[in-house]
Amino acid sequence: MAFLIENGENWSATEDLMQHTNLPFTDRVMRFPMPSSFKVPRIGEYDRSGDPSDHMESFQAHIILHETPDEIACRAFPLTLRGVAKEWFGSLSPKSVDNFDYLGQQFLGQFLAVRRRKKNPAYLLSLVQGKNESLKDYLLRFNREKLAVEGTNEQTVLSALMHGIQIEGPLMAELSKRPKTGTLRLFNSKAEEFINQEETISALLKSKAIENKLPLIQVFMEVKKDPSFRWPGRMKSPPQNHNARKFCEYHNDHGHQTEDCISLRFEIEKFLRNGKLLNFLAEENGKGKSSQDGQGQHSG
Repeated sequence: MAFLIENGENWSATEDLMQHTNLPFTDRVMRFPMPSSFKVPRIGEYDRSGDPSDHMESFQAHIILHETPDEIACRAFPLTLRGVAKEWFGSLSPKSVDNFDYLGQQFLGQFLAVRRRKKNPAYLLSLVQGKNESLKDYLLRFNREKLAVEGTNEQTVLSALMHGIQIEGPLMAELSKRPKTGTLRLFNSKAEEFINQEETISALLKSKAIENKLPLIQVFMEVKKDPSFRWPGRMKSPPQNHNARKFCEYHNDHGHQTEDCISLRFEIEKFLRNGKLLNFLAEENGKGKSSQDGQGQHSG
């Protein structure tokens, strides 16, 4: 609020203006002496765009904290309104407001229609991880949306998360190993672990592979030569849900492209951590530089 006032001198000017304005307060409210210690609430101005209950709670918290008399609360409340809300206040009948309870009821009754409507727990089932959405971004979005849902419990949230994460993702594969002991605490613990791995993969692939313009398929062709390389088998989701136009060489199955395979990225990350790919990446980087140098000499 641009004109929030704290000292007595400025409040007197405001009070004088209010005395000469057609306000809806009774004479008793208007005649009540202004305490010298009064401070106008430093809260956001309400303009009908938000939840009126939130605004009322903030205002009441201030007047309770500062032991503000009821009559002063009535006279201070319109200073926290603007736009449509201020116009509404100006439309109240003269001498109709004798206490703050009545003013609060009128305010909430007028603007309660725009109060935020809480969503049903079933809404959480619509929050599905996008194809190119990281686990971290998905969980941030899920938790943000969950704030607008009422009536949830641990099992509801866990079911929605298990429904929402990528079916072929490594987190789902890990959690599927122990379905009878699944808890929200276990999910969050495993999710944090895989998010850390996700970020490690991203950083390593960016610094060592993408930087050298190596496509994932090329790195895959190298790591599969290693005896410790693990083949994952076919995808767990029903075959009828697979995209027949896309083929993953790592899973040897249809459903997504090799370049988009999250499980393969995790497998490659293990090799990067063990240093098994460093020589290969260095060689490829050298080839790239030699090729560039050759082109430069040829053009010269």
